[in-house]
Amino acid sequence: MTEKAAMKTLDAQGAHDAETPDKCGEAARVNENGVAASRIGAFCAALGSSAPSPGGGGACALAGALGANLGMMVANLTCGKERYRAVEDEVRALRAQAGSLGERLLALADEDARAFAPLARAYKMPKDDPARADVMQAALEVACEPAIATMEASGDALDVLEHLGAIGS
Repeated sequence: MTEKAAMKTLDAQGAHDAETPDKCGEAARVNENGVAASRIGAFCAALGSSAPSPGGGGACALAGALGANLGMMVANLTCGKERYRAVEDEVRALRAQAGSLGERLLALADEDARAFAPLARAYKMPKDDPARADVMQAALEVACEPAIATMEASGDALDVLEHLGAIGS
């Protein structure tokens, strides 16, 4: 089947509806214009620019959020299947954890950009300014907070994904 024929079949089946309920009862929202035209496309464009943020911390948080959401996909593909009935409640709980972690990681991408702004300003201070070292130290400490939280949330997401991988579809 050609891609064009497959897309017609999917359209005929309603696979491209704006809201398609999944087997766990949630609604999936589809961007009809594709990923590149979405806010993620804008984030990627900003990431590739010369702007000081978003940067690596935001990209890491986004990658973690994507991973957590892939765990949700596994849970959604598992729910409702007879083969997984015995673990369905556990899968639903893991799906909720993955969802919370995905949301947290997305928020951390924004927090990372906000936390980097004072550091970017500190880098612009004259090197001979006597306050520069103290300002840099304080700004570095603030800038590290979202990165540390991203590592922690990503580790939690990996634990959820490992469990889903062991019991899910």
